[in-house]
Amino acid sequence: MAKKVSALALVLLTLVAGPAAAQDARAALQAAAKNMGADNLKTIQITGKGWIAGVGQSYSPADDWPRFEVTTYTRTIDYDAKSSREELTRRQGNYPARGQVIQGEQQLVNLNTGSYGWTMQGANANPMAPAAAEIRQLEIWLTPHGFLKAALAPNANPTALRTHITGTSTTART
Repeated sequence: MAKKVSALALVLLTLVAGPAAAQDARAALQAAAKNMGADNLKTIQITGKGWIAGVGQSYSPADDWPRFEVTTYTRTIDYDAKSSREELTRRQGNYPARGQVIQGEQQLVNLNTGSYGWTMQGANANPMAPAAAEIRQLEIWLTPHGFLKAALAPNANPTALRTHITGTSTTART
């Protein structure tokens, strides 16, 4: 009987608190967007250099992943157009070359808009597989500003969830 009462109380609490939690989540997201400048942000550009690796592509458990040095990297995201352009220059890293070997430097350009993506090789545009284009689109919304823009989009329904993790009370916003 106690389980039925607890379940009923949970359902009633969810029905009563649902709209308030959604409003609370939207208000928190709007405040974060305002503080980060995401509400007026149209585009963002990320630049850097470093290295990339073929995750899980080591030749033995004792070897590191094959590494490429990235000498230039630029990613430009247009949030309104839901598009991005990624340009990078890479060269062979310090690890012994096995498999793909780069002679000199290699320029890579990846473009995507909506559910379409292209990899440029010189003036030739090669279409990406739909799954790869979908991942590129997801990368736009996984940026801090993109997350806020997606959560506050007209058809989005952000909600706040309250849960208990290892004995402590935590509020998560989704």
